[in-house]
Amino acid sequence: LVMLVCMVVSVPIGVAAAIYLEEFAPQNILTHFIEVCINNLASIPSILFGLLGLGVFINLFGMPRSSALVGGLTLAIMSLPIIIVSTKAALKSVDINMKNAAYALGMTKVQMVKGIMLPLAMPMILTGSILTLAQAIGETAPLMIIGMIAFIPDVASSIFDPT
Repeated sequence: LVMLVCMVVSVPIGVAAAIYLEEFAPQNILTHFIEVCINNLASIPSILFGLLGLGVFINLFGMPRSSALVGGLTLAIMSLPIIIVSTKAALKSVDINMKNAAYALGMTKVQMVKGIMLPLAMPMILTGSILTLAQAIGETAPLMIIGMIAFIPDVASSIFDPT
C-alpha cells in the first residue's frame, strides 16, 4: 500500500511538473530558481524527508503514525525531484527536428507535447520512474522516522490503518 500511494502521487505530479518546466514555463529567473531548488532537493539525504514527514504529516496534519498514507506521501515527496529531473532529461532527448516538424504541420504546443514528445520520451520517463520507485522501496530511514516499524499482526484494510 505504501508504494501504491507513493506511485499514484509522485509519478503524475512529477511528469506534469517536468513537462510544464521544460515546455511551457517561461525561461526567466524564477524558473531557473525552481530548477535549481529541484536539483538540490534530489540530493538531500532520505532521513531529512523522514523528518519532514514527521513534522508535516503527523504533527501538523495529525495523520496517524504507521499509516500507509503517511509513508506513501513521505516517499512521494522524496521521489518527486528525481522523477522531475529524469523526465526533463527524457523530454530534452527528443529530437528538435521532430518538434519543428510538428509545428510546421500546424500543431499547437499542447498537441505537440501530447502527440510527439510524450510518446517519444515515454520509454525514458518510465525507466526513470521505475528506478526512482525502486530506490524508494529501499529507503527505510524516512519510514523509520515516521514510526512505520511497529509490529502489526493484522492486514491493513485502508490507507489510514497502521501497516
